[in-house]
Amino acid sequence: MLPWLAPSTAHAAADITFTLSASGANLGDTFGYRVGGTVYSVRRGTGPFTLETTFSEEVNGLVKNHFHIPQGTLTDPMKDSTDSKVWKTTVTPTSADVVRINTFFLSSPTIEAADGSGDTVTNTGSVGVFSVYYDPAPTFSAATQTLSRAEGTTTTTDIATLAATDGNTDHTVTYAITATGGGADGARFTIAGTGNDRLRFVAVPDYENPTDAVSATPVNAAGNNEYIVIVTASSTSPSGSANYQTSDTDTTPYTLPTQTATQTFTITVTDDPNEAPSAPAAPSVMAATATPTQLSVSWNAPTNTGPAITDYDVQYRTTGPPAGMWQDASFNGTGTSTTLTGLTAGTAYEVQVRAKNDEDTGTWSDSGTATTAANDPPVFSSSTT
Repeated sequence: MLPWLAPSTAHAAADITFTLSASGANLGDTFGYRVGGTVYSVRRGTGPFTLETTFSEEVNGLVKNHFHIPQGTLTDPMKDSTDSKVWKTTVTPTSADVVRINTFFLSSPTIEAADGSGDTVTNTGSVGVFSVYYDPAPTFSAATQTLSRAEGTTTTTDIATLAATDGNTDHTVTYAITATGGGADGARFTIAGTGNDRLRFVAVPDYENPTDAVSATPVNAAGNNEYIVIVTASSTSPSGSANYQTSDTDTTPYTLPTQTATQTFTITVTDDPNEAPSAPAAPSVMAATATPTQLSVSWNAPTNTGPAITDYDVQYRTTGPPAGMWQDASFNGTGTSTTLTGLTAGTAYEVQVRAKNDEDTGTWSDSGTATTAANDPPVFSSSTT
């Protein structure tokens, strides 16, 4: 909440009078704010503002101790460079509440006329000047965060817990990734969790196939596994609250404008150094009728989120019972078919396949089975001798 200047009022003290006013981009609407049973006319403020004290003649001796601001701080007053009757100071609210500014012109030192006439400002007591409802924007602990997460991070894994704070305890803070201000990779993230305050990936990231886009702010190249997302925190006052009304005399509910803050995340996806291909599906195995000692084997490439597949292993054995010992088919390369030779005719076999890449070797597939063709029975050239 920021201090609002009530209508300026001249205060006579000796021969010197003064008025006060406030200005600055951080001052906004005037509305009614209820404290206990009393509604005060306050001006909404979102940050530091300028307090001006204008005297009826040029004076000396104004210091910040002449003002009393329990909920804020102020700089030493300075004479305006263009009008010597005007003194300016910057007021910075420090607590989210009504900030009251009082003048204590009885305090030492005395404010005297600059012409040496001896005229002074001598109020008979403190004078309430104005009140501001300080409504600061929510704040993050840091404007940016740089994090790293391993590829394969699931869509239910929290990347970060969002934590913006708001000094107004009756306000609600919510989080969003906006379509226009969510960063170059905003669409690749979502906000979820019970409190809607957990940042997560929309899809599982793949180090070998990055999808991060080029970013202008912050500057970042595309396809380097660095994802940029900007989260917006919004603070809103309770709708229809009796504490906020249009003015001190108009009870129509008043809603404070939404305040926002942003936090930019740079999330680096790191490589999984042991990312083996998945197991292929069971291979297709077929007998070669013209060659009873051979089987034709083919398979489909498995799912692979690591580096490209560089080789396949193929093994086979008789099914039995009892089953035989596994034998290496001596297959090399990235092809997906082979022919097993030197087998026994009329015998059942099972065949398995596994894939390899530069990081690891995958697991064996389920078995594909087939029986080699039987040898033809011997045929006599003649049924008689």
